Amino acid sequence: MRSLVLYLLVFLSPNLLFSQVTFYKTFSTTGYDYGMNVKQTRNGNYLVYGISDKESDSAGFLMETNGKGDSLWVKRYPGFQFNTGFINNKEILTTPDGGFTLLSVNNLDFPSSSVDDTTSLIKTDSNGNIVWIVSYPGVINATYKKTHDNGFIICGQDTNSRVIAIKTDSLGQVLWRKPISIVTYGIYGGWIDYLSVIEMPDGKFLFSEQEHHINIIEVSRPLLVCFSANGDSIWSKSLSYFPYIWASTLLPVGDNFIVCGAIDSLTNNGPGNMNASLFCFNEAGDSLWSKAYFQPGNQKFFDIHATLDGGYIATGIYNPDPQNFSTIFDGLYMVKFDANFDTVWTRYFPSVNGPVSGLSISQTKDTGYILCGSQSSDFQYSHYTMVLVKTDGLGYYYPEGIGEKTSSLNLQPFPNPSRGIFFLNPPGKFRELEVSGILGNVILHQAIDPNNNSTLKIDLSGNPEGVYLLRLKNRNSVMIGKIVLRH
Repeated sequence: MRSLVLYLLVFLSPNLLFSQVTFYKTFSTTGYDYGMNVKQTRNGNYLVYGISDKESDSAGFLMETNGKGDSLWVKRYPGFQFNTGFINNKEILTTPDGGFTLLSVNNLDFPSSSVDDTTSLIKTDSNGNIVWIVSYPGVINATYKKTHDNGFIICGQDTNSRVIAIKTDSLGQVLWRKPISIVTYGIYGGWIDYLSVIEMPDGKFLFSEQEHHINIIEVSRPLLVCFSANGDSIWSKSLSYFPYIWASTLLPVGDNFIVCGAIDSLTNNGPGNMNASLFCFNEAGDSLWSKAYFQPGNQKFFDIHATLDGGYIATGIYNPDPQNFSTIFDGLYMVKFDANFDTVWTRYFPSVNGPVSGLSISQTKDTGYILCGSQSSDFQYSHYTMVLVKTDGLGYYYPEGIGEKTSSLNLQPFPNPSRGIFFLNPPGKFRELEVSGILGNVILHQAIDPNNNSTLKIDLSGNPEGVYLLRLKNRNSVMIGKIVLRH
């Protein structure tokens, strides 16, 4: 009986993964679109909050898709102004009546004293129709969260270059508004972006932002601020103890909290390269630990969330070439962690038509993942489209038109064809990678770590055009795929 149970677990688990719907889709309303946040709705659909960055037609929008990623409706909210530091953790929050709230982004690239600088909280019904709007004048850059009392906490930057907090009731009406930190930019000014705020179990709030100083050269550092439920400052700390540290999102973990971002990789890839990193602090702001997830090239985390198995999932960008700083090679990056924040697997999906980044991620009801971001339609940054990706529980998605069982039985390197560089997400534990010509001549053979299920880079640069066979081997089996090399 025990053997039968084990057999069923082994047999059924992969098939449960294969039954998951996966897709990679792009959407555009103006040709300059970014997917900022994505959530699965109660009915299993997906809701995306995005921003259109078009000078003559800037707007925020909500889009709902069905479970296969097909658009059902899009609602635009004009008046948004785009900010160069656009990743401000603009979340979609659900309301008890099935509607949604979102925070507008009518802010400028730099602080301004204009009375038109206003951030607004928008409440919609379940179809994206506006129910009410509450505006907060003098707030030019902000993020928000729902609070335990069903109100909202809004944190950002005011027109006097201060970090400001606003507490509201459930209808967005102001209960209090207080400055909680002074930002010092230096003689040439600056700005803050990459904002995140969370409420801790004891009712205190934590806010993080990236503070940019412009002098002879640009200097950037994260600032952490803790304040009480009444808006009184408790402590603030600048994370300047590393050569360069970059922070994006806060995540509460018990009484502690995690900051996700990146750190300058002075020892791994050389100065100027970044390694995606996590930093853990206690509620007093004391550093408990930090972990950098070293891989060749540049990586950054933009978002992180807890998963159903007690672990965590993060997304961001990755450029695997440490010698090339150009962001045109940036690709979509996913990392799965266990409960101790040790890596379980990584996934990298490289740019094809232009650089692509993951800005928001969360787990879906089928234990897969939904993430959104942006992709340039070319390598000149002239247009951007919103990206929406659904993966299975192992972080894989399969090309449209390929059945999940078929693609799981054959290796799927990407991009394919390619001019020389391919990537492969190994579907299991393997010890060897081999590439050969169609006549059987081996042109590449390398050992791989069976316990490291991370994305593999395959470099066939310098080989003639043609079709090559790709094999992954372990002691009991071989998996085969095809690579097409075109110059």
